This record gives sequence, C-alpha cells and structure tokens, in this order.
Amino acid sequence: MSAIVDLGTDSRYYTMVRGWLVMQLHGDKSVVEARKGRTASEICDRIEFLEQAIRAIDLE
Repeated sequence: MSAIVDLGTDSRYYTMVRGWLVMQLHGDKSVVEARKGRTASEICDRIEFLEQAIRAIDLE
C-alpha cells in the first residue's frame, strides 16, 4: 500500500496510478457480478484493497 500511495500522491504519476487502480477495480467487480456473488475471498479482499488505495491517494 505504501508504494501505491507514494506514487499516487506524486502529481507526475497520480493519473496513471489512479487509472490503473480504477481499471483493476472495475475488472474485479465485473468478475463478482459475473459469478453472481460466488467469488473467491481473495477477489473480495483485492476489491477492498483497491478501494482503500484509491481513497488514500485521493485524500492526499
């Protein structure tokens, strides 16, 4: 998380890092929707992590 926040709070990389996080989040949410809730806990954990990472770089 610290590496993502470090890069995400640097104005040179913010757009790239946030875009990558958002695209990964959309992909994981798509998997959850396609499986109708029967997903591995690691995907749900990654969704939570991505949401926290996006919040962390947006708040800085």
